[in-house]
Amino acid sequence: MNNPHTPCPAGSLMSAELFAEAYQTAIYKAAGVAFTLSEQPTGTVLFGGRPFAIITAHNPRSERLSDAENQERHEELEREIQKLSLEYTPSTGASPDGTWVEEGFAVFDIALDSALELGRKYGQHAILWGEGERVALAWCEDGRLEWFWPKRKAEKYSRLTPDGRIFWWTDRLWELSKELPVTTVEIGSIPEFEQNCWFSSAQEATCKAVAEHAKRILEADLSYPIILSAEGRLMDGGHRIAKAWLAGLKEIKAVRFTTDPEPDWIEKEVATV
Repeated sequence: MNNPHTPCPAGSLMSAELFAEAYQTAIYKAAGVAFTLSEQPTGTVLFGGRPFAIITAHNPRSERLSDAENQERHEELEREIQKLSLEYTPSTGASPDGTWVEEGFAVFDIALDSALELGRKYGQHAILWGEGERVALAWCEDGRLEWFWPKRKAEKYSRLTPDGRIFWWTDRLWELSKELPVTTVEIGSIPEFEQNCWFSSAQEATCKAVAEHAKRILEADLSYPIILSAEGRLMDGGHRIAKAWLAGLKEIKAVRFTTDPEPDWIEKEVATV
């Protein structure tokens, strides 16, 4: 991602450091995770601790290109990534106010040198590179790493559709559903109770990850209803359902939308290798 407020004219030799604030305040999204960069430890581990890089081909050297030009470069970058035979997924980097958004890719298990090479090829000031609990701005000009900690944004719910994976912020779902009538539903009638809603290839079911969910189940408050979509799909409340089931309950409080709210964002799904 390049600085949304200080475009760099073609041929300019402006220092990459001038763009640090834009990178540090940006909101990054990939594989259903939204996060920012923090100067303080957060205890957050992204993507199961796997090495990853977030790379874009948009707007080289902060020169704003047309949508068509950026899309062409985006597709070219994807072909380059496919040659590496590594797992990848779509990503975005955006300014906090959403006025500057750049699509890219999160590439897993990529070597830092290879990621930097792609960043340089597509004219980026920096890429994002992370592993374990740390994330760094990797400056393409000299390979310097500026280390941070990832700070997750608020919780969200997602669903796969033909148009891509759609996301809602959970706090927005709560706000929109607070006036809906509370009913009870049978736990066994909720399809997601028998599905894997918490783990994926980007978030493995490690002992620590399972323990973190167990803690959330223990702390879940059953006085709050779960939230169901208009089709009856679970949008929020998996830990409350698990706690109710462990307590031997057959039913749980619920609210249900009559029409689903508009999603907060959409991520295109791509095949991985």
